[in-house]
Amino acid sequence: MNKTLMERARRMLSGARLGQEFWAEAVDTACYLVNKSPSSALEDKTPQEVWTGKKPSLSHLRVFGCDAYVHVPKEKRTKFDSKYEKCIFIEYKDGLKGYKLWSPVTRKVVYIQDVVFREVKDVIKHEVQPKEPEKIEFELKEEESNSTAEEESEDEEPQTPTVRRSVQERRQPERYIPSAFCSNFALSVTNDDPKTMNEAVDSEDRKLYKEAMVDEMASLHKNEAWDLVELSARRKPIGNKWVFKKKINAE
Repeated sequence: MNKTLMERARRMLSGARLGQEFWAEAVDTACYLVNKSPSSALEDKTPQEVWTGKKPSLSHLRVFGCDAYVHVPKEKRTKFDSKYEKCIFIEYKDGLKGYKLWSPVTRKVVYIQDVVFREVKDVIKHEVQPKEPEKIEFELKEEESNSTAEEESEDEEPQTPTVRRSVQERRQPERYIPSAFCSNFALSVTNDDPKTMNEAVDSEDRKLYKEAMVDEMASLHKNEAWDLVELSARRKPIGNKWVFKKKINAE
């Protein structure tokens, strides 16, 4: 299953023309779709149906990496500003109504329910005479919040944005360029990490390291990660060690 998820994630990233920075969202989305897909091993039922007893809804599914247009409230725009902000759909979130989007403009993740999707991908056509750009229909989510309805009732009827087909490739967000990657993410690490447990417990952060080790051991015991057995004379034990990493940037 791990191999299946990784292969699907690679294809999804390639099809969406997204960089490897979005690998976690791609794998998460692949797993989400597997749980909602029929399986011959489950007599053509979905894993979610077998687990919960209810058939999953598929009406909210969208193409990974497609363009998503988010309505900008009146108070956050001027008279001549666009009513929509263009984002990229990157993930579903269990327990939350709506979608996880990435905004290339603000370089932030957005969770929102009312979205206008453009799921048709750009296609490069080799023609002598260029054609007029096509108008692409948008599908509005049926469940609209009261706040959005009130805003639109006060304003004129929102117009569906006309999107021109383009052969330009989507540029990678600057935040994810390797030179900036290490300074912007929580999993970035420093170079002065302890190499051994003794170094950790003797460092100025020894209290935090000890708490982390206690939590880790408690988790391993709770999940019954191993059984203690007598070592056979014909066997050699596999070595192990603690690995310490300092995480920076709490966000």
